[in-house]
Amino acid sequence: MGRLWLCAAALLPLARGEEVLTMTSYDAEIYSGQAAALTVSYSFTEASQIKCLIKSSSGGTASAAVTSESVAGDGSLSLEVAVSSLDGVSCDYYWRCYSFYETASNTWSERTTLVDQDAGAVCSATPAPTAAPTGSPPPTTSAPIPQPTSSFAPTAAPIPVPTACGPREAADAPEFPAEDASITTTASRVVTRATNSELVDLGHPGAFVSGSNDRRDCPDRAGGLLAWHDPATWADGVVPAVGADVVVSGDVLISSCSLSEGTYGVVTVSKGSSLVFADEPIELHVGGIVVEGELVIGSPSCRTMSPVSITLHGARPDDTMVAQDPSIKGIDVKNGTLELHGGLYVQTWSRLAVTAAAGDSSILIQDAVNWAVGDEIFVAGTTLRDDRAWHQNERFTVADVRAASHLGDDVVFVELSGALLFDHYGGDEYQTETGSV
Repeated sequence: MGRLWLCAAALLPLARGEEVLTMTSYDAEIYSGQAAALTVSYSFTEASQIKCLIKSSSGGTASAAVTSESVAGDGSLSLEVAVSSLDGVSCDYYWRCYSFYETASNTWSERTTLVDQDAGAVCSATPAPTAAPTGSPPPTTSAPIPQPTSSFAPTAAPIPVPTACGPREAADAPEFPAEDASITTTASRVVTRATNSELVDLGHPGAFVSGSNDRRDCPDRAGGLLAWHDPATWADGVVPAVGADVVVSGDVLISSCSLSEGTYGVVTVSKGSSLVFADEPIELHVGGIVVEGELVIGSPSCRTMSPVSITLHGARPDDTMVAQDPSIKGIDVKNGTLELHGGLYVQTWSRLAVTAAAGDSSILIQDAVNWAVGDEIFVAGTTLRDDRAWHQNERFTVADVRAASHLGDDVVFVELSGALLFDHYGGDEYQTETGSV
């Protein structure tokens, strides 16, 4: 299947003075993973930029956009866009171009949009197109060219819509471990919460209730969310680039493959808008965040179980006594809403039920916990000296968790990722503290 070039001319006077932009030809067949081209002519009395997109009549885009350098006077440009994905084999794509002028504040402001041009686009799973000569343009018109009907019949399956950023099953919710009657101990006595050494009870969150992490009314599954990685989400038709400041307008969803590797500038969630994180592993690196609308990660009825991290980047100011912009290396909530709801873990802090000796690779603790395999925990030292320079605190990854209430009320067996380097006391008069990191 060769590449066909369809030429068309459309002339639309733009709002400022005699500025004129004309689309003289464009590529009528586009393919995922390849470039598409068009030619425009212009007549500008002031410095201007031209931006052209490939749009879908269904509301999306072909992930294709290009912006020219600043131009002025009379001339023409050949522009090329890289098409990253198409919604299968169809003919519902069209070209759209804009013109921008430079304002006194050194920003670019959009003029009137050029009339849309039908691209008659199709795509192939394994295209091997070759360029054909451009024909003569049809007469100039300001009305959209009627959309053609495609007669293209692919010989291979169409390229599917990428699914990596679609809804995925969230990580398993932490639940209380099952009882294992085979667990034993050589200790003469097992200390429980009812018999431990605490003289003052500072409160206890209570036992974990099965179903506490059930999901319903999940914010990342709500209708009407706009995908961060979809160019159609953004006013200029371009997904934000690393290093750039980002203004979120509308209800935007960040998924596991939405973000590019690197650090964005300051992300502003504008008033009336929301930035929602999917329940997927996500790492967002930013210079800062301003929340005038809503930033949402989970909800009380649908807690996020996947690891989500927001890392703030920035240099230490020269004068720390001077008030700094709170959005720089910070999250500045300006009459907005910040909702962060992770998986519910109970308890996060406990004590040993028996002494753990150096070389042991498991511990018994006093509280019923729903720690999960892969979680990080600490086992505190029980020596008289405990400071940064010298201590016996140890850190491990959980390898297994099993209930052992037959040894004592709420007692739980925790297998560690390695062997203890030191003894950790768990007798009647005192028990080593341990907890989730």
